[in-house]
Amino acid sequence: MKIYIVLISFLIFLFPAVNLIADDNTNPKISIDITNITINFPENITFNISGSSSEEIQSINLSFKPGQGNTSIIQPLEFIQNKNDNKFQATLKWRTNTSERYIPQGSLITYHFNILTKSEYNLSTKSKTKIYLDPKQNWESIKSGSVTFYYSEVYGSVVKKRSEKLLQIISETVDIMSPLLGLESNNHPLSVMLFNDYDYMTKSLPPKSETIMRNLVTEGQAFTSEGVVLVLDNRQTSSTATHELTHILLDRAANSKYITIPSWLHEGLAEYASHLNYTTKDSIYEKALIEDKLLNITKYASPPGKPEDVLLFYGESEQFIKYIITNLGHESFTKFIKDLKSGKSINNAILDTYGLEKTELENKWRKHIGASLISNTQANIKRPKSPEAPIIKPYTLNEIITDSKKITEQNKNSS
Repeated sequence: MKIYIVLISFLIFLFPAVNLIADDNTNPKISIDITNITINFPENITFNISGSSSEEIQSINLSFKPGQGNTSIIQPLEFIQNKNDNKFQATLKWRTNTSERYIPQGSLITYHFNILTKSEYNLSTKSKTKIYLDPKQNWESIKSGSVTFYYSEVYGSVVKKRSEKLLQIISETVDIMSPLLGLESNNHPLSVMLFNDYDYMTKSLPPKSETIMRNLVTEGQAFTSEGVVLVLDNRQTSSTATHELTHILLDRAANSKYITIPSWLHEGLAEYASHLNYTTKDSIYEKALIEDKLLNITKYASPPGKPEDVLLFYGESEQFIKYIITNLGHESFTKFIKDLKSGKSINNAILDTYGLEKTELENKWRKHIGASLISNTQANIKRPKSPEAPIIKPYTLNEIITDSKKITEQNKNSS
């Protein structure tokens, strides 16, 4: 008997330290009436909670997460508790019209409240979610795979039909690129916001000076932590959206706190993805190749400073990435991306995957296209011993699609 008494006492002693989750209104001490969000786009979001507590409340904190990242924001709320009926209410107005607190439309907001009483009774409300959208617009949404597409209808069903076509192209590209990057696309939700009006789109972009906004036409922008792409509807919409979404996928697949992904990889892969469904001829790249004026792209951690070099940098990076994937093998490229995620430097990841230093890898491509070689400043670098590299046949788009389907089926069977 004494043993049971000790165990029961021990459990009772521990119980007050446990964080309780409010379940409807069944909690004996704190009853929750309302928890919600009011969106006042683009100025702010107001978080609201009300209910009653049989004990005096010491604090109410809000915990919320904008987007798909792992970082939550915790903020204390000012609250009022009526001593006569124990009713309480609290609100927090979170500004969204500053660069520091900006949230792109289409972001998933996850939130809950923590309530602490004077007796240190702690309760957390159930977690809720809401998509951050301008309530003054009539937003519609369609979904395919991991991609949710938001649009606002303005002419009958014209925008809807175009959106369905765009979503199909975007979703197919994401399904192709995800396995190449070692990702399971269904585990990486993405949102695309389509805008028909540029003036309205500018209100959805991060705050900038009026001078910049007047002189800058933004066709699309990606927000990695939120998993959102904002895109302007024009002839390049599908290409722009897949380009921007690839930036998000690459960051999720390869980014680590130890490295910064260089622009030649970021922009080259994004351009490669945006042209999967059709072949383009880059006149700037072709001209530079003929005149033997290609850039030494692997030395660039960010795009070149000269405006005339930027377009060449994009086209050249795409051709370099395309060569690595199609001629050196998609499995090797996937390994290279995983090496980056593990924290290896760009140089070490290339060396471990391809047995070459990055300048030598660029020269291998240059030799393939008939361009002049660049000097190798790390000729004496120590390389791991590896067997003679096998001959790898070019990797076609049809093979990429087939492999993507195989990976999807394997994941279904294992789940």
